[in-house]
Amino acid sequence: MVTAIKRVQSKIDAQDAKDYLQELVVNCESLATAVQVETIQPKDTVERNYIVDYTITLPTYFMVQVDSINGIVTLDSIENDVTVNMANGEVTLRNIHGSALVSLANGTIDSEVVLPLQGIIDLKVATGGDIHLAIPTNTSATFSATTLFGSINISTNLVLQNVVKTSTSLSGTLGSGDGEISLVTMGDIYVSGF
Repeated sequence: MVTAIKRVQSKIDAQDAKDYLQELVVNCESLATAVQVETIQPKDTVERNYIVDYTITLPTYFMVQVDSINGIVTLDSIENDVTVNMANGEVTLRNIHGSALVSLANGTIDSEVVLPLQGIIDLKVATGGDIHLAIPTNTSATFSATTLFGSINISTNLVLQNVVKTSTSLSGTLGSGDGEISLVTMGDIYVSGF
């Protein structure tokens, strides 16, 4: 089920916003192996701000990929791999049971992931922004975290072995190292166990 709420904010007047609302298009296509949702906004953005808020409800076992320019992405209760590629905004992952790949140019990542064996958690914020990651205390993965200007904080209930630490990075092994966790940002990194 896909619900879309379209809005246009206009600095000109309310009638201008109403006129351009019709030109803000939401396409939803059901393919053989995927559901594709796309926003097409008018090319004329001068004095106007186009906003579409989506709520998409899928079976929990679907693989999810979100590509967006700006906004807020929240994925909750997914029992498969998730991928988010976004320029600016906030990404929240809750109750994810699968690999999690997030590439964000600027913004924050707040995530709670149960990593499967041989799974990958790859969270990157290219410029400013913090990464928060919560994982089960029995997670098995190689671990690496790198920041240019921030700090790296890992909770005491996660046992990191073979630790290599510098002023800008922390690496080691959780459990027997079956999966892989890679965290990269210029901001702060917080990793906690649950």
